[in-house]
Amino acid sequence: MAEFSIQNRVIHYSEAGQGEAVVLLHGGGSSSRQWGALSKAIESQFHSVSPDLYGHGASSAWTELAPPTLMDYAAIVEKIRDFVGEPFHLVGHSHGGAVAIRYAMQNPQSLQSLTLIEPTLMHLLRVLGNPAWPEAEELGTKHIIAVSQGRSAEIADDFLPYWIGETAWQNMPSNRREAIIRTMPAVAQFWASEFAEETQAEAYSQIAVPTLLVQGTETRMTAKAIVSLLFELLPDARLIEIAGAGHMAPLTHADDVNEAITRHVTANSVMSSSQ
Repeated sequence: MAEFSIQNRVIHYSEAGQGEAVVLLHGGGSSSRQWGALSKAIESQFHSVSPDLYGHGASSAWTELAPPTLMDYAAIVEKIRDFVGEPFHLVGHSHGGAVAIRYAMQNPQSLQSLTLIEPTLMHLLRVLGNPAWPEAEELGTKHIIAVSQGRSAEIADDFLPYWIGETAWQNMPSNRREAIIRTMPAVAQFWASEFAEETQAEAYSQIAVPTLLVQGTETRMTAKAIVSLLFELLPDARLIEIAGAGHMAPLTHADDVNEAITRHVTANSVMSSSQ
């Protein structure tokens, strides 16, 4: 893996292939390894760059007292943009999707396309008074409090079943459990950044970037509500559903998700746009 620094914090990233850049952002409890199959599938046409976000994979944790904001995470994408050039394609899953759209809001001109797989833009539920907001607020607040009290293992037992499935935690190998537990403080920071975001709904209508929205048919109400709202707000969005998939579709239904991403990125590549 390669690395770069942002304010003395080290960010590790994987890269593969050559051509137009595709930046891939993982979700909470995961890492850049989430995108291994996709990176391999597109390496003959595209240059994929997959960072480990703060506190995940091999990257440094965010240690300041105040939690990072979505713009702090988006600064990772800005740093990558500096060496891959623009325009590039941006893909984000879960919290990575929230970071991706926050970046897109500030830098739409730098993007060739945007792919959002169930982005956890929880604040959007709040600002629009969506019925799914109380569930999101309860889940995130519980997570933040548990981590602050040193109960990361306990909250992991809630986090995994909610997002992956009821038996996910019990069936997980012990070494993988330990790795997930270590990310729980970083996931609490994810929640905090999403809750603190104040962007109003109208701002999303200004993101004039070809956007693919992806959701699983069996995902949680909170995720479905956010995708539905974004589909209404974004001016150039297309929505697809992955049959039988939940929130972790990039892992459980990787072939379907990767095919959809590849089609979207290819259709909106610089070469396709120039023809």
